[in-house]
Amino acid sequence: MTFLFPLTAVAAALFLLCIGRFLIGKPFRVPWKRLFLWLLSGVLSAIPVVLIQMPIAALLANYLTPDTIPYGFVTGFLVAALIEESIKFLILLLWLRKDGMCRCTYDPVLAAAAIAGGYGMVEGVFGKTPLPPLSPVLHICFTVFMGFFLAKAKQAQLAGNTPRKVIFLILALLIPILLHGFYDFLGMSGEFPHSTAIYVLYLLALPFIAFLFVVSAVHRNVPLAPAQGSDTAAQ
Repeated sequence: MTFLFPLTAVAAALFLLCIGRFLIGKPFRVPWKRLFLWLLSGVLSAIPVVLIQMPIAALLANYLTPDTIPYGFVTGFLVAALIEESIKFLILLLWLRKDGMCRCTYDPVLAAAAIAGGYGMVEGVFGKTPLPPLSPVLHICFTVFMGFFLAKAKQAQLAGNTPRKVIFLILALLIPILLHGFYDFLGMSGEFPHSTAIYVLYLLALPFIAFLFVVSAVHRNVPLAPAQGSDTAAQ
């Protein structure tokens, strides 16, 4: 039955996304078809990620020694986090630019989670992770912040506040990269003082903080529509 264990990554992603869909009230609840398309785009995002990462990783293998701090930093932050989160970010932006895809401030959060869940499913099923369900869970946690700050950027855009919009766009990409990169850095750098304690604390803190951001997004959810005759106040 061990061959079924990787499929727990699929179950974990679907479970979290179903919960995320039902957290919001019916007027703003995302249709199942749209949620599936977001998820599918996340699954397909694994293709460009692998195509970009493989040659870079092969090149770096000639210069960096595995299980060292330089290896963990370069591979974790630049090869893994920067590439993966940037591709998720671009896919999310493409979806949110389509008419009707961003009806309220919670939509970018759920869309980001679905894209990340799709990518995490692929990584959990086909990757060499010892705990497959952890992949979609962590990827969703990373990208919850992306959707949260993209919603803030959209509100700033509708309010005509361009500097605020730019700040939130930067945060929407930067924070997931830092969170993802730090996790991979811990796993790829080998043993260093208190590394295990830091790793465990990180795994406990990240889902809790991500959950608080989701709760905040649900609680502060408002419609996103171009203001007519008056500015939309940034939340």
